[in-house]
Amino acid sequence: MQQTAVLGNFRAYSLSIATHALSDLSDFPDSRAFYTAMGQRTLPAPLCSLLYMATCNRIEVYAEFHEGSTEAERDAALAGFSAVFANMLARNPRVLTGAAVLEHLIAVASGLKSLALGETQIAGQLKRDIVYAEKAGWVSGSMATLTRKALETQKKIRTTTGISENSYSLMSLVEAQIEDRGLTAIGEGVILVGASEMSAKVARFALRRGTKRFMLVRRELQRSMNAEMRALIDADPQKFVEITLADLRQNPPAFGASALILASSASEPVITVDDVVGLEERQTLLPEAPLVDLSLPANLDAQTAERFGRRAISLKTLQEISEVARSERAAS
Repeated sequence: MQQTAVLGNFRAYSLSIATHALSDLSDFPDSRAFYTAMGQRTLPAPLCSLLYMATCNRIEVYAEFHEGSTEAERDAALAGFSAVFANMLARNPRVLTGAAVLEHLIAVASGLKSLALGETQIAGQLKRDIVYAEKAGWVSGSMATLTRKALETQKKIRTTTGISENSYSLMSLVEAQIEDRGLTAIGEGVILVGASEMSAKVARFALRRGTKRFMLVRRELQRSMNAEMRALIDADPQKFVEITLADLRQNPPAFGASALILASSASEPVITVDDVVGLEERQTLLPEAPLVDLSLPANLDAQTAERFGRRAISLKTLQEISEVARSERAAS
């Protein structure tokens, strides 16, 4: 990937919480949903190859175009190919060109652009999205080389720098906040709202921390859920009980949850002050349990976040903490 002419045909479009408001990232599909909806549609000229990547804190598009095409032609091709890309372009994404595309992709894959600096899950998410794009028939030889170089380099970064001295993830930031605020630690029981990709990450983290009971809250139990979340439930069904949001409000069981974690794809708040008060009165939720909102957009309404202040942990809070940690660890 040393030929400048080849790199010159690449563009990266990025929306992340480092450069855009959380609301700008709130209405984009996760990777699985996007690639499933698009199927194997043929890329329109001047697009040569395409990679869509969605994580909890960034939406990225990596595109290769025919040499000689104009910027207007490239933007028109993206916008016309999918409403997702039209929406992205309308939000003024950060645009990188040429060698900066590879540099940015390396930084993303290495976790250098993550909320939790050095987060280990991003490389896996990139590999997953490459597989999706390959199945769609959108990966050219040049794109395959670009992504391979990025993954090779991120591995070197992890093995030769201090960024891998500790294992970081978004949930590790949450755990640190819980401890700093003197809240109940994530323990035996957790209420988990949503069955998204983020929900699966939360569940895996909680399982490693010894959680034995999950109350999985969904709007409709008949709706399909994220494949990773489904696999976790199928692997150990005794640990999961599924309940609708309506039942959680009207007749919640005495569960004694140590945390309420929201990680749904709902487009509006789903938990209110009355919900939290009711859950505590019925001993479904412990009094000092953290209220963690990892949803985009926020699923804990503003009044609830204000009312419970110290107990409310949001993506915005984690972003602020991340910026401090990033400056402290810049040397690595």
